[in-house]
Amino acid sequence: MVGMDSHFEELRSLIKIESNDVCMIGIYVLGGIGKTTISKVVYNDISHLFESSIFIAVASERSQYYEVKLEQLEFFARKLGWFGLGSRIIITTRDQRLLKEHEVHASYEVKGLSYKKSIQLFCRHAFKQNSPEEDYVDLSSDMVNYENGLPLALKVLGSSLHGRSVHQWKNALQKLKTRPNIEMHDLVQEIGREIVRHCKEPRNWSRLWDPKDISLVLKKQTGIEATEGIFLNMSKLREMESTTKAFRRMKRLRLFKFYWSCCFTNFMGREYPKLLIPKDFEFPSYDLRYLHWERYPLESLPSNFDGENLVELNLMKSNIKGLWQGEKRREKLQVLNLSTSCQLTYLPCLSNMPNLEKVNIEFCGSLKTVYPSIGSLINLTSLDSSWSKKIKKLPRTIQGLVSLHCLDLHHC
Repeated sequence: MVGMDSHFEELRSLIKIESNDVCMIGIYVLGGIGKTTISKVVYNDISHLFESSIFIAVASERSQYYEVKLEQLEFFARKLGWFGLGSRIIITTRDQRLLKEHEVHASYEVKGLSYKKSIQLFCRHAFKQNSPEEDYVDLSSDMVNYENGLPLALKVLGSSLHGRSVHQWKNALQKLKTRPNIEMHDLVQEIGREIVRHCKEPRNWSRLWDPKDISLVLKKQTGIEATEGIFLNMSKLREMESTTKAFRRMKRLRLFKFYWSCCFTNFMGREYPKLLIPKDFEFPSYDLRYLHWERYPLESLPSNFDGENLVELNLMKSNIKGLWQGEKRREKLQVLNLSTSCQLTYLPCLSNMPNLEKVNIEFCGSLKTVYPSIGSLINLTSLDSSWSKKIKKLPRTIQGLVSLHCLDLHHC
């Protein structure tokens, strides 16, 4: 990670590996610097020095509820007496209040990159080299100064400007100047979208995200052969119908995300069905890498569903009872999230997904059994079956999960 080496010396001095005392260290990281990346780099650097170690990633830092985050922290590390001599508990967070409230022994703030490292990182993504092209020197410098050394913002903004004209760069810079830094991440995303908008007609965009554009493209069914990604916030959508015919021509579809940023209910307390699809609904799936369909309405994936190249499958809060019929090999699948799918009654044979790293079946109230095939998942690092109360026990084969770091059986 760019700029990480400079932090290690000070972090090591705080961790004090040679001491036998139990010690809690807090790492405070600004949004955009890469909290999870830094956590893993530190963990991988020192974990071999201890008899045993574990990396735990709790709920998203995007949660606005401080009390929830504090409760999670105390659940894992409330008292020093819980840990053996020489233990080191390292807490990485964006919320500095957590570290003060929990009274960590020492804390370290990971600051943004220096200007020199920032311009190098930005240029690698904007120009595929370490320095700006001649006509973009001043513009690149101005862009970097507005990003305050945040690696994520530098990468995304640089990538969105790659291959664009000086005029487009100047428009993007004006947007940066009119927004405060706290809105930086949303702004970077907006700039990328505006660049796409100025380049092509909506029907020929490779990625669709605006509900109006998506509705128009599906209705007219023109130009959808170019579509590679759909990102639809369902909470911003009025009721819309779709058919297999509308999706059939999306042969290049790789990224598919239907999600809700907030929930809408009617006077009976039931959620509005925003997208209406027939029971025999189908969509191209061979090239799919990422499928995230929150509140998926059908009882199973389409009969023609392939998903051979799928890396992540997220059907949280869905109406699904089972993923698919029969045995299907999904060797590239790494993440399977079926959480809060209350109708889910069975899982497929997990040994057909040998590269799974994360499985989430929390709040799956109808699921009774996790089959012994789960024991073959030697790459599985996280298994969450909390609040799936009909699961009374897990098979003994979980002893074979040699990579497992996080196991949540809360209220099973």
